[in-house]
Amino acid sequence: MKQHGFTILEVLLALAITALALGGIMSLSAGSKRLAFKAEESLNEILFLRAALNIGALQRKSDYPKYPVEYAEKITINLSTLIDKVPRQTQRIKYALETYQLEEKQPNGKSEILLDGVRWKLLETAR
Repeated sequence: MKQHGFTILEVLLALAITALALGGIMSLSAGSKRLAFKAEESLNEILFLRAALNIGALQRKSDYPKYPVEYAEKITINLSTLIDKVPRQTQRIKYALETYQLEEKQPNGKSEILLDGVRWKLLETAR
């Protein structure tokens, strides 16, 4: 007597293997979607910080623009003193170099330096 078809055990085993394969594919898909959202958020933050630095460098005021709420709590800009002027001048210097640091607060409470830079600052006494 020949049997045609599959036994219930074979069908259940095939369903279990299919479920494991689909579960693995779905978890990989969810992980890549999560990474894509995180990358987009990081890119938006970097673009904003770059724009803020460009605006701050172009402004004649010494203060930078205000950050959106989600960045204001994490990012701080530390301005340091002006780089020394040239001792012998033939004309008044209108601009001086000022160093700055962008720092990000980490969840553990420490600060990490994201960027060091130098910008031109209009001097108040150069009129």
